[in-house]
Amino acid sequence: AIWIENLNTVLDDNKLLTLANGDRIPMSPSMKAFFEPENLMNASPATVSRMGIIYVSISVLGWEPIVPSWLATRRDKEAAILQPLIAKYLPSLLDCVSKHVKAVMYSTEGIYVMSCFKILEELLEPSVTTKIILSEVQSERIFMFALCWSLGALLELEDRRKFDSVLRSISTAAPDTETETTFEYFVNESGMWQHWKETLVEWKYPIDSDPKFAELLIPTLDSIRFESMLHMLVPKGK
Repeated sequence: AIWIENLNTVLDDNKLLTLANGDRIPMSPSMKAFFEPENLMNASPATVSRMGIIYVSISVLGWEPIVPSWLATRRDKEAAILQPLIAKYLPSLLDCVSKHVKAVMYSTEGIYVMSCFKILEELLEPSVTTKIILSEVQSERIFMFALCWSLGALLELEDRRKFDSVLRSISTAAPDTETETTFEYFVNESGMWQHWKETLVEWKYPIDSDPKFAELLIPTLDSIRFESMLHMLVPKGK
């Protein structure tokens, strides 16, 4: 049975939770059940009829309310630099992602924006620790990098080129290349664009052991990019 169906008795007036082993746990009169699902695909009419439904359309709520609440958590001078960048890039690139390219899996505009902000938080952490305000140019490069790996993270190679084309039509701070996209670059400690391939190290087969084929991890352009993002975000629970 779908898990939500097991809660039908809880949603009744008697508020009685029936477990799979037959045990029954009564809920107190003061207890309320609150659900915030993306959709009602797994909810039967029996479940829906027991609840009050408030529907908020994504198109009505939008991603804009996320921006001021996030900027309020940043330093004043930093927020003053980031706010124009958000207004400059996000509308056009969100429009590109939703209408002109096809992501490999569905995501909402709010999730895209929050992913971008989470990446920004980690990239800006060193400047917060050292109490330095980055220049507008350096901040813009970092913001572009975060956009690529949030809004553009779910795109295939051909769609990444379309995304990069829109990005470059807005910006004058993109990497100076005509053959590659911004996805092939990152912002180094000096605040300059650097190609990911420059961080590749020569892989040598281990001579002191005989590893299984499935255990071999040979560094590639893709693997070092994904590994870098994982090392940056996962330890912080992001």
